[in-house]
Amino acid sequence: MSSFTDPDSPEFLAKIRGLSSGIADMSEVARLVDSGDFGSAVDLAEKVFEGQGRGFNPIEEFEDCLKVLIEKSPEAVGRLEEILDSLYVQLKDNTHSRSLVEKVIFLSRLLNQSERFTALFEELNQGESEPFEFNSVAGWEGAELFLASARADLIRDRFPSILHRFLMTLTNIEAELIFIRRENEFEEWNNHSALFEEAAISIQAPQAVTEAKLCFRLALEYGADDIAEYIGRRVCSVLQDDQFSADLAEIARTYGRDALTETLEKQ
Repeated sequence: MSSFTDPDSPEFLAKIRGLSSGIADMSEVARLVDSGDFGSAVDLAEKVFEGQGRGFNPIEEFEDCLKVLIEKSPEAVGRLEEILDSLYVQLKDNTHSRSLVEKVIFLSRLLNQSERFTALFEELNQGESEPFEFNSVAGWEGAELFLASARADLIRDRFPSILHRFLMTLTNIEAELIFIRRENEFEEWNNHSALFEEAAISIQAPQAVTEAKLCFRLALEYGADDIAEYIGRRVCSVLQDDQFSADLAEIARTYGRDALTETLEKQ
């Protein structure tokens, strides 16, 4: 058993303590923002970004409070940009750090610095050896930045893996949603229905919607309208969400895909 999965190992315990501390710090940043103490909030946010770990998993309230800081405090924006500058320097020297890539993507998105990130992608991929870990994270979690900077062409060859990952997400919640909608018909499932409903509806379904829109836009960018139509039909069938279908129709309209727009509006 790996030391990182053995619950009695020092490495595992340290990892859990680190995760707990990081989540607590993120929640405290949100509390400080709510109280109007923007300076202390940015100080603690900097500590969060300096934290070490195998991945960066910001909680929703942390992202929301940083958006408030960016909207209300020019001083906070300057501080966050300095933090991002530091992360870029670190990342260039350590492209195999998944956590660093995720932090750079996260802050670049919040600070609307998509062009800077895509420029870094091009720079790091000019050498003979591919920065595999960086590209792996950038192609999925950073896809929105490539779209925002009109450089989706840079990750075109990664579209199959991006789509595959999304379809796995969708498949994971499909069975849960099927049985949740057939409440009380299957005793074994009904015993766990509350747990699965929370996971499927509150967490996984919104994630699937976000990922579906991303893949839908990428498909249209690459002229793969048949894949875009498939995404629309499949997700609408699974989620049964009229608003989602309307959202996809609007995206298709912005790309000038009138036939696809009409198809989605009829679903």
